Amino acid sequence: MIYYAFTRSTFAFAAFLCIFPIFFTKNTFVKELLTRPFFLMGGSLCLIAALITPIMIEMNINSTPDGNFLTVYGSTYMGMGNVVFVFSSALILYLLV
Repeated sequence: MIYYAFTRSTFAFAAFLCIFPIFFTKNTFVKELLTRPFFLMGGSLCLIAALITPIMIEMNINSTPDGNFLTVYGSTYMGMGNVVFVFSSALILYLLV
């Protein structure tokens, strides 16, 4: 019970501790690195992929005949197909917009 009670809050606190020095110190290397076009494009692709991924996973699982009994190989197969499709569609949407 203690694990489930503190998992989300400790993860958020640890992420805050990792990000805090980037924005509140005098080191400008990371700030300049994050504002380069490659990282901005990568962030845009991650946003589009995060919006598309749940829809694709639901479509993959709901289209299988035995969706409740997925094996490790079936899950890996669908996961890799999801990664390839989401990356390509996110890249196409990014280039079109």
